[in-house]
Amino acid sequence: MLEYMEIGLKNKIKDFIETNEKFLTESLEILNKKPNSIEEITSAKKDLVAVVNNMKVKKKERENVEEMNKLLRQVAGQGLNLTNFSSKWENLDTAVSR
Repeated sequence: MLEYMEIGLKNKIKDFIETNEKFLTESLEILNKKPNSIEEITSAKKDLVAVVNNMKVKKKERENVEEMNKLLRQVAGQGLNLTNFSSKWENLDTAVSR
């Protein structure tokens, strides 16, 4: 039974990371664009608001995944490596804070 729990936790974590890698990459691309006109500045502000709102929703999901990874470490002896994902998330958080 623990084996099935381990497999289920790994799959949920991997699914979350795959889904949110796209969100992180696209959000960073949006935030790294340099607006050159009033229209682009207005659009960039709207994009920033959308990214921040999505981050708020995904923050709780991310916390749940971190808890699942802790549980996986307890059950299986090791969790998944979330270092790259966490690093991208921190980069996005920094970009939003600028």
